[in-house]
Amino acid sequence: MTTTDLSPREKVFGSSPVSDLDYLTQDEVLEAFSIKGRTLRDWRAKRGFPDPSDRRYNLWAVRAYVKMRAEIERKKAREKMKRFMSSCGQNCGQRSSNLMAEKVTAKNCMSLPSGRHGIEKGLHLRVMPSGDRYWVLRFTLNGKRCDWNLGCPPAITLATAKQLADNARVLIAQGIDPRVTAEAAPEKPTFAVFSREAIDNFRLVRKWKNAKHVEQWFSTVETYANPFFGSKAIDKVTRDDVLAALKPIWETKTETAVRLRGRIEAIFEFARAKGYIDGMNPGAWKGNLDAFLPHETKFHFEKHHRALSFGKMQDVFPILFRREGIGFRAISFGILTATRAQEFLGVTWGEIDLKARTWTIPAERMKAGIEHRVPLSDQAMQILESVRPVEPVMEDLVFPSPRTHRRMAIDSPRKMLRDVTGEDYTMHGCRSTFRDWCEENLVHSSLSERALAHTPDSKVVRAYQRSDLLEQRRPLMQQWADAILKQD
Repeated sequence: MTTTDLSPREKVFGSSPVSDLDYLTQDEVLEAFSIKGRTLRDWRAKRGFPDPSDRRYNLWAVRAYVKMRAEIERKKAREKMKRFMSSCGQNCGQRSSNLMAEKVTAKNCMSLPSGRHGIEKGLHLRVMPSGDRYWVLRFTLNGKRCDWNLGCPPAITLATAKQLADNARVLIAQGIDPRVTAEAAPEKPTFAVFSREAIDNFRLVRKWKNAKHVEQWFSTVETYANPFFGSKAIDKVTRDDVLAALKPIWETKTETAVRLRGRIEAIFEFARAKGYIDGMNPGAWKGNLDAFLPHETKFHFEKHHRALSFGKMQDVFPILFRREGIGFRAISFGILTATRAQEFLGVTWGEIDLKARTWTIPAERMKAGIEHRVPLSDQAMQILESVRPVEPVMEDLVFPSPRTHRRMAIDSPRKMLRDVTGEDYTMHGCRSTFRDWCEENLVHSSLSERALAHTPDSKVVRAYQRSDLLEQRRPLMQQWADAILKQD
């Protein structure tokens, strides 16, 4: 080491201990420790040093300065230890000295001042002077201190931040960096995106045939559920979110609300099957929502479709039968055959066997998904003859819309019935009139149920009773036609 590399203290003292120095000038002391004379005088006055003219003065000054420097070094060491304890957080069991004292809650997290606000076990809310704030988890992994940004409130709630921190600590205990795991994990879709995927899957798996039914699923979810939690990830939706969507309509639009709840539950069950969620289904009723919502039977009474009495039918049907227009022809045909609107509005000439006086409805247009044969009465045949073209094409509709020449809207028969009767009767109600008439005239239930294309509830009955009783139903349908419209 050269002379130029020596510090001022080494130049003056060399390797000799301070206690061996007999005499030093004041200038040498100042040069050795790079201090001002004023400071040296302050030390002398404070510690009761002898007069500067005394030969021992400089030795006392050096010893006092050495003692002072030792105290400074000890103070620095204590401050360094405090900073280290703060950085250790959960591992050292100490709370950082620069954390704010005010407790962080879900309500005040957006109003706390700038600084670090401790929560628990290394988790804190960091508020920047600009007003930006982040949930930060501080942890030590492999001897290295790490800070992980868990997100910003209010997008990430306090409860969610605590849950993320708990999950991270499990990984940290295994020596896994949670930041790497979070980056590698695939992002889960939002409820709005996933619900469309789920409904499309239901349509294929459950073989839905009614396009209106599919549209109702999409419509109810998009109208009543998405505004409340559509933007949330599918695994972040809670029971409280579902309740927020259901409560406003639970007692005012009960039927819609009940269907919506069932659809939400089905969507989350599909999410569970795909591994997106675990634990309680937030849309489940039993043991979940039933503790917060009254059962619909407590305040809602089921309303059936309005049906004409048989006497009313005898008054109304002749009017419908004699009205001109393809729409009234279609309604009359539907009443005579006791079929549903989607069944008779879609009838084509290829389904009609005029010689056998039979109409065969394909399975894809039937509610039960089973082909259904309908015997045609004289009055039904009369309607078909009135609308039959000279050379009918098998694929052409029997009752096309007069405007678009396509299938009429499903609500058209209901509107026409309302125009004629002045009441809100439906085609479903007309089927109910037919069923009541069968019961009042002691028609066997097997015949009446087959005529309505109802499937037996019992699996045993379905397994053994395979005949559609077509010929037995033929006189029944003729009696029904004669009862509501006497032949002149």
